[in-house]
Amino acid sequence: MATKDECAKVKEKQKDYVHIKSDDQYINLNLNNQNHKCVEALPSSYSPKDNRKDQNYATSKMLDFLHLNNLRAQKDLNSWKESNSNLCTTFTNSNRNSEKKDEFKKSKSTNNSTLSLHIAAYENSTEATNDLKSSEKEVVQSKGERLVKKRKTSNHLADGTTSITQMSGGLYMIDDISPIVFDLGSYSFRAGYGGQETPYFDVPSNVGVREVIERTIDETIDGGKMQKEYFIDTNMITVPRRDTEIVSFLKNGMIEDWDVFEQIWDYMITRCLGCDTKEHPMLFSEPPWNQRDKREKIMELAFEKYNMPASYLMKNAVLTLFSGGRSSGLVLDSGATHTSAIPIHDGYVLTPNVVTQPIGGDTIVEQCKSALEKQNIEIVPNYKIAHKYEVQENQKPKWTKKNNLPEVRESFEDFAVKKVVEDFAHSTLQLCDTPIDPDFMDKLPAASYAFPCGLRKDILSERAKIPEGLFDLKYLRGENIKQQFQMNVTDIASHAAGMCENEIRTQMYSNVYVAGGNSLIMGFPERLNHELAVRCPASVKLRVSWAAPPVERRFGAWIGGSIVSSQPSFYQYWVTKADYDETGKSIVEKRCA
Repeated sequence: MATKDECAKVKEKQKDYVHIKSDDQYINLNLNNQNHKCVEALPSSYSPKDNRKDQNYATSKMLDFLHLNNLRAQKDLNSWKESNSNLCTTFTNSNRNSEKKDEFKKSKSTNNSTLSLHIAAYENSTEATNDLKSSEKEVVQSKGERLVKKRKTSNHLADGTTSITQMSGGLYMIDDISPIVFDLGSYSFRAGYGGQETPYFDVPSNVGVREVIERTIDETIDGGKMQKEYFIDTNMITVPRRDTEIVSFLKNGMIEDWDVFEQIWDYMITRCLGCDTKEHPMLFSEPPWNQRDKREKIMELAFEKYNMPASYLMKNAVLTLFSGGRSSGLVLDSGATHTSAIPIHDGYVLTPNVVTQPIGGDTIVEQCKSALEKQNIEIVPNYKIAHKYEVQENQKPKWTKKNNLPEVRESFEDFAVKKVVEDFAHSTLQLCDTPIDPDFMDKLPAASYAFPCGLRKDILSERAKIPEGLFDLKYLRGENIKQQFQMNVTDIASHAAGMCENEIRTQMYSNVYVAGGNSLIMGFPERLNHELAVRCPASVKLRVSWAAPPVERRFGAWIGGSIVSSQPSFYQYWVTKADYDETGKSIVEKRCA
């Protein structure tokens, strides 16, 4: 029998939990079922073009653009600051450090990092506008309003206009043609135009592949060529088909199957964006540990297959940190297949100090599946269900199976079941902000969940035990757990920060930024803050931040790429087609840090 003190502790812990009913969702995580689009875009972007003969016209357009850019930069900085108000920040050890230092104070030394230049461009443009006299501000504002009005009333092509201003180094600024930003993740592939708040499209990284034999009239039955048929995007991949395998073209976050990748990249460009790649530069995110041959292959495809005028590869962790308004810090990215801690100093990844482990969203899905099977709960995927009937809670479900279903491959069945388990995890799991005793987990409030087959089930201690495995490996079920997982999430972050030099280590703990789809588990950032507070030195002021909106936390790298690619200062970093033709694909190692 529990004592009064134990009961008091249970009640106190229950306050940290939210009771979830079957029809409620604490967050909308299933974004792949619809193409997420933006309605507003920043207008400035760049692309190389043929030189204009009329230099006077180009100079005039350049001056107009610079006047307008001051207004844009001020507006962008204000919106950027407003977006940072959505960041959730937790301070720990704030009273331990007697010295009060400005952590975002500019360095006196010249900083040549990419992100620092972008931030400096923001600040310099704003300061230049603020230094103008009131009469000059009115002139700038009036001229800017006229240009914006002209842009809105003019006839635009499907993919932009032809208003071009020549810049130094053979680059050109085009008012309305935005760069394309691609962010490749283990769970999904995101694409959209630079300057927008969220990606236009979010397509699963899994693809359906079926081999078919194509024959001509003259060929016999034994003749013919074996061809592959690809099924891409949510609406296509979830349809049951005979002889279709569900595959992923990624391994350890890097592209492994280039044939499948080219198919999904073609789909994103032609079917989703529907743009002319000759008119748009491209910014592509990549993992910090990406290999040279894979980087060169992406650059080669961009210039030789898609004829893009310019392109650039950038580390996804750097972009994620920049989306949070920082150029230095420790990015804790917990995604589908792995969780990584990436130290970043002045916009550069400290590659030797990067720590990654194969623990993430897929680990949680497998743990949920194992827990449901242990309770003899049959997981019926949606594609099998024709009708379902309402039943009382914990009663046996009543449903009818669809007729004439094709015989599907095991990979498709696993994929369909995984989607059900993912929704279960998103709807029920919750972490407490501090470790709790396993005996108390059974006394926590239940979360009711309705399965696709109609079964309604109260989820008790499993909703806390399963995600607890992210921070304490003893909660993970299965064989060879110790061999498969060497570190938990807290170990990953503390090891990455601990390998940094003393001066940088303090900065890492002071700027921990949480991102990734797996971090959307309720209570994940708060729990990480508590665990790191126990481990970090007493003299360090720990600060853990994360974006409050789920979309921003999940699409952090893409949002950072959207901000970077749309900045006027970024034009000097693009690798142009002329640069590629002169140097070859090896230029990616020289220009894309």
